[in-house]
Amino acid sequence: MTIMMRMINIRGFRCFGSQVTIPDLSSFNVIGGPISSGKSSIVDALLFVIGTKYDNMTATERKSLIFEGDTPATKATVELVLAIKEAMSNEMSEVHLSRTVTADTDYCYINDTLSTRKDIDQYLRSSGFSNNHPFVVQQDKIDELANASDKDRLDLLKQLFIALHHAEMKAVTPKQSNLALKGAETPTKRVSKQGKVASPYVRPRRSLNSPMKNQVDRRSGTSLKRSLNAIAFNTSNQSFVEFINNMATVFAHTFQKLFPKGMAELYLVEKAARNSEPGVMNFSGLGIRANFRDTCPDGMLNIMALSGSEKLLVAWVLILSTYFFKPMPLYIFDAIDDPLDNDKKTLVYSVIKSLSAHSQILLTVQDNVNISFCDRAFNVSLENEVASVTAITVNDRREIGDGSF
Repeated sequence: MTIMMRMINIRGFRCFGSQVTIPDLSSFNVIGGPISSGKSSIVDALLFVIGTKYDNMTATERKSLIFEGDTPATKATVELVLAIKEAMSNEMSEVHLSRTVTADTDYCYINDTLSTRKDIDQYLRSSGFSNNHPFVVQQDKIDELANASDKDRLDLLKQLFIALHHAEMKAVTPKQSNLALKGAETPTKRVSKQGKVASPYVRPRRSLNSPMKNQVDRRSGTSLKRSLNAIAFNTSNQSFVEFINNMATVFAHTFQKLFPKGMAELYLVEKAARNSEPGVMNFSGLGIRANFRDTCPDGMLNIMALSGSEKLLVAWVLILSTYFFKPMPLYIFDAIDDPLDNDKKTLVYSVIKSLSAHSQILLTVQDNVNISFCDRAFNVSLENEVASVTAITVNDRREIGDGSF
């Protein structure tokens, strides 16, 4: 089963007071606009429905998401319209995922069926989407990775390795997937006592944020942590080394695609023999060496010996390599281009463009960025503390000149 976002509807969420629709999404979508115009609020709106960032919120946290402008909203609602295609069929079906919060309630829908965030996660997992595999990249994460120690870098890859194994264990069977899709195509309507179909945003009788619900979530989180630890404990050195070797191949290929005259390698740093223990991975870190120019007299340099901008680019290559290694249906890149000059932005965008061949991309950028490389472009503006979104057509790009915001 494949999945793609087709439309985002936002109302009363953060700086979006009135209904805002982002339609006709394609494989590579760019959202541009000035700083603090509302671009990151769109990213948060997506995470509100399909991420874990806003799980188990308090009343104060829920209220903070609701628009508080001149005409305050009473609730915040985000709806995602997805196009679903079964592996053995050419037919497309449409699925609506939505979530609404008020100061007192928090509830979701899959089409017209009252659901929970956990239900949405379970449904998306059948398409290969997993919150265990990071799908959102923000600039602070790139900075952190660029300056990470070998040990921290190894821990990051261990987490990815464990998450991929956990995703395989939790994968939905074909039978379950068909049932989920069948339920999406013929949704069960929620009916009121009067026999009329209830509005999809009618407040439910019971809040899904009740203390009992929170306890269940905490238990499931603990169970997940134990599962991951068990997988890590039972994983042999050989399978992890094989994973790193495969990742190193993808890393070297991605680096050379960006920098044809350079080369880079990802390698495991072994522990001293006296610290080794039976059944424990005998590595102290994950090292990176790189050379951006074939004329470098010192050959490949340790990442810590590179310049600041070069370290950022190496971090970028590592992140993109994890995505090429195990693609997911959706990746979000939020304001990741701030510290890069235009030439380096073009390089990074070209690699992200190739990633869009098998994954949907949502990229937020600042002003004065060339957008001729994307399939769909939108501009976010803020007036009187209310954000709005407009689509940028091909003609608009020509009028702008170089295809910039």
